Amino acid sequence: MTDAKPACVRRSTRRRMCEATSAGYPGRVDFLLPLESDPRAAGHARQAVKHKLTEWGHTNCLDDALLVVSELVANAIRHGGSPVALHLMVRTPVVLIGVQDGSPTTPPTPRALTDTHTGGRGMHLISAVCKRWWWYQCEKTKIVWAEIPLAA
Repeated sequence: MTDAKPACVRRSTRRRMCEATSAGYPGRVDFLLPLESDPRAAGHARQAVKHKLTEWGHTNCLDDALLVVSELVANAIRHGGSPVALHLMVRTPVVLIGVQDGSPTTPPTPRALTDTHTGGRGMHLISAVCKRWWWYQCEKTKIVWAEIPLAA
């Protein structure tokens, strides 16, 4: 696999989504779910991921995938805004989860935590359960990707 950034291709839809895949993976999204910028979106995304990964026979990584989806969708809604979309791809030996939001700004770097911080633990959790995570800036949006081993 190369270290090149993912390719981003503009696509005209109602939500003007940007499809992106990581370098070295086929360029298709197996599942794409537009989400409302609403507090219930993380729950809808978790249900969809649970259904799809179960349908595809990949339940070994389900707990990690649901945690990652919850954190990425919550961050997208809180910090990025509309449009929000979930991208899900299985590329053996990993599942790729991408969450797109309406802000092209760079996601913040996870900060060092102390006992007094009341937030900011989400990306630390993602780092703990993922093989790797990264983000890709499209023209007017960004996608934060997380890669989870299928045999988690």
